[in-house]
Amino acid sequence: MQNETGKNKAYLYYFTRVPPGEPNYGAFHSAEFGYALNTLKLWDRPFTETDRNLAGIMSSYWVNFAKTGDPNGEGLPQWPAFNPSSPQIIQFGDEVKTMPLPFREQLEFFDSYNNR
Repeated sequence: MQNETGKNKAYLYYFTRVPPGEPNYGAFHSAEFGYALNTLKLWDRPFTETDRNLAGIMSSYWVNFAKTGDPNGEGLPQWPAFNPSSPQIIQFGDEVKTMPLPFREQLEFFDSYNNR
């Protein structure tokens, strides 16, 4: 919708990092908040250097986006703006990398169903 009707670019991410410790819920919905806001210290989990690095990267993207409308910045992996003809997203997991939009066929199915 943002690409079709909005004035600014859209950026999509896929969070796959499983926070360490118990209980283990996998890469659950909202787990990314502590990383994006760089507040892991407020969460009682045995975070590793990988987690702290990911939090630093993610929070830098969020600050850049708040300032400029573009999450990209010096020293960060390139986060491509969403392009419906060739959708790429950034994955936040054990690594930070761009990848094709996951579950694209399923998402297109829901779009076609909702547009009937």
